[in-house]
Amino acid sequence: MVAFSRIKPGETLYDCHMTRIGNTSMRRMGTWLVKVLEVYPEKQTALVSWNGNRAEVWGLSRMQKLRRNPLDSKTKSPPYGA
Repeated sequence: MVAFSRIKPGETLYDCHMTRIGNTSMRRMGTWLVKVLEVYPEKQTALVSWNGNRAEVWGLSRMQKLRRNPLDSKTKSPPYGA
């Protein structure tokens, strides 16, 4: 997990969470790229691009769930787009 005070613009972080596999009840650990474009420390928010999508503002709680290394997740799946 990442401390908000250590996040800098231009960094690439990783969003790792469980996701469904197709149209089944099976699940796996998914990993997605998150590019930090701007950081607003006074509001504790950041402008980010998740998985190549358009930029949006994320708050403190969502930013703290990101990881610096995708291999820190429970299963060692490579990130999409990497």
